[in-house]
Amino acid sequence: MRPVDDERAAFYSLALRYLVGEATSEERERLVALLQQPDLQKMFDDMDAAWCEDPKNWEEGFDLDGASRKVMDAIGRERAAAPLSPVAAAPADKGDATSPTPAPRPGRRRFWLAGIRKRCPAPAVWAGIAGAVAAIALTFGIVLQPNRSPEAVPGNESGNTWIEQTNGAGERLMLTLGDGTKITLNAGSSLLYPKSFGSRNRVVRLSGEAFFDVAHDQTRPFIVETSTMRITVLGTRFNVKAFSDGTKAQVTLVQGKVEVTPVGGPAVSAATANPVTLTAGMQYTLAPATHTGRVTTAADEDATGWISDRIVWNREPLPDAMRELERRYGIIVEMSDARLANETVTGRFQSESIQNIFKLLAATGGIDYRIVDNNGKVERVILQYVSAGNGQ
Repeated sequence: MRPVDDERAAFYSLALRYLVGEATSEERERLVALLQQPDLQKMFDDMDAAWCEDPKNWEEGFDLDGASRKVMDAIGRERAAAPLSPVAAAPADKGDATSPTPAPRPGRRRFWLAGIRKRCPAPAVWAGIAGAVAAIALTFGIVLQPNRSPEAVPGNESGNTWIEQTNGAGERLMLTLGDGTKITLNAGSSLLYPKSFGSRNRVVRLSGEAFFDVAHDQTRPFIVETSTMRITVLGTRFNVKAFSDGTKAQVTLVQGKVEVTPVGGPAVSAATANPVTLTAGMQYTLAPATHTGRVTTAADEDATGWISDRIVWNREPLPDAMRELERRYGIIVEMSDARLANETVTGRFQSESIQNIFKLLAATGGIDYRIVDNNGKVERVILQYVSAGNGQ
């Protein structure tokens, strides 16, 4: 049997690999299993505390050295207080009231993000791993990425290097730009931004969806460019949805004021591209077919629900809703009847499995579905109208 300290050091190394985003899928599964043991859960909580104690970690990444010192000090204190039993033989938690954090319950679906847990503004997938990682990494396949190494795109018009961050299906990314602006990038989205902003403005380019918490700078407006819109702000919080798949583009303002200008469409000219000013609680929607926009009121929590793993549809065109599911769950949705494109769907889902979403959709009547899986994983979903032979 390996010595106790070796076992704990191995767990510590595994946990750090997960925290900095370097763990493989097998390592994540092993970590989930080990966190069932109360002493290892306590060890992870100490690492969480090390993160929270230093605000620089929230912008610059996990302080490995600082965490190492704090956790190893804690291990030393525990060793001095009482001998440790081997990790492999640690008994299961029987509900002891002194246990600092209960072990995760199988099947419990939670998705924590910064701003939801008040104790620490660090990405709370790390902080709440015991209750959330099994559901996120294994059940839903949704991964909140730490600041990973971006791709450099040299040679833009100013000679500055541009950085490209791209998310695949089921991925989310939180990053902080050099000016302090914080961005959450949704699945199937790409963000292009310069390595350093110039003295006149701060321009980024988005394809997809992102939530922006812009650092205020009176002298340098922050500009988000998409293929259909240009959003200009000084300092505010807002959500931009602008996928290049033919779905409607939207800007929803949570706080402050923004100016939205349609660009690039056949109906847009220098004379018609008038900017629209939004204030908090307003939403600008740009129709893809006509490239015309309208302003309505909107609930912030609906537009930004994706950040907390919530899906909100309010008379959403069925094709647009299915594209959202494709991006989120990494599946393919096929419509067997072209008339389905004329349907709309309304509903709210919080951390639901893809199977449950389609089950609830079919329960409304009229639409049926068939799931095609590959080794137990949903790969494709085929939608069709309920036939008369089904008696519905």
